Order: sequence, then structure tokens, then C-alpha cells
Amino acid sequence: MKKIFLILALFQLFTCLSQNENKKLINCIFKQTKKIEIYAFLELTKWEGEKRYMIYNKGKVVAISFPEKYLRNKIILNKKQIKKLKNSLVSTDDYIDERADCYFPRHTIVFYNKEDKILGYIELCFGCFNSYATKNLTFLEDSMLFQQNLFEEFGITYLTDTKEEEENYSKLAEKRSLELKSKFNNKNE
Repeated sequence: MKKIFLILALFQLFTCLSQNENKKLINCIFKQTKKIEIYAFLELTKWEGEKRYMIYNKGKVVAISFPEKYLRNKIILNKKQIKKLKNSLVSTDDYIDERADCYFPRHTIVFYNKEDKILGYIELCFGCFNSYATKNLTFLEDSMLFQQNLFEEFGITYLTDTKEEEENYSKLAEKRSLELKSKFNNKNE
């Protein structure tokens, strides 16, 4: 019985240490952060042509640029919203134990420093609970996936495809399928 109690006590201690470390990391990144932008965009698989919106220089993201026709919302958080996001991240201790195999992100949150340079970003798929972050923000990935309601409160209105987008994508997928069949048939002749 004493062993079980000791194991539980150690587990609780490590959990507390981990939570304190996460809070320190959150405080550290938010001290460096001057501006935060949140983008909502059409799922990347539905884009025509180039499917990138990050602009790189020497392997580092230096700018974000979305083709206008794929961008659905863009908001720049004010100081009050940044503080609210930070507090929400600090208080989120939920853990994601099951994720879908898919990854169709529709949101990116970008952190900027005082020189207006990108500190890092997190790409989010609220639908499947998956994300991708730059190395310096990986500790925020899970917590950020629990912020959908806060994003909506901040003004993000685009969370899933509209009926019109679904119809347009179906037509585009059908067109691509016909093009591929035509290419395949031409090769075999």
C-alpha cells in the first residue's frame, strides 16, 4: 500500500513540475511576443497550384502570405486578447489522448517579436485535433487545440467549409479526375 501511495505521490509531483515548466515556457514566449495574428483559410488540399503560404529565407519562416481567394479570416489580436489567450493557455491542462489520422489544417496562429519578425507559428486542425508548430512552439500545440471557442470570440468565423466551397471542390475534384483518366488513357494508347 505504501508503494502505491509513493508512486501516486511521485506521479503528482512530476505532473506539477511539468505544468510549472509549461507555464514558464508560456510566460517566456509571451514576453517576447509583440503581435499575434490568426489566419483562417480554405483547407490546403482544396487549393489549386501552389499549396504553400510560408515564405522562407535560409530555412526560416520570414513571412506569411495567403492567396486572397483562400483566406477566410485574418485577425490581429489586441493586447487584451493576447493576455486572454496567454491566460487560457496557462490554465489549459487538457491532454489529447486520441487524434485522427487526417490533417487538414484551416488555421494558423503566428507570433511576432518586437521587431515584427516571426517568432514561430502553429498550424491547427480543430476537426482532427492535429497540429504542426515550429520547434520553439511545440509545447503549445496541444493547449492551442483547445482554443477554438476563444478564436471564435476573437472574431474567427471560418471553422468548416461552406456548402458553396464543398460544391466547388466537388466540381474541381471531378475535373481533376477526368484529366488524370485522359492522361492515363493517352499513355496506354
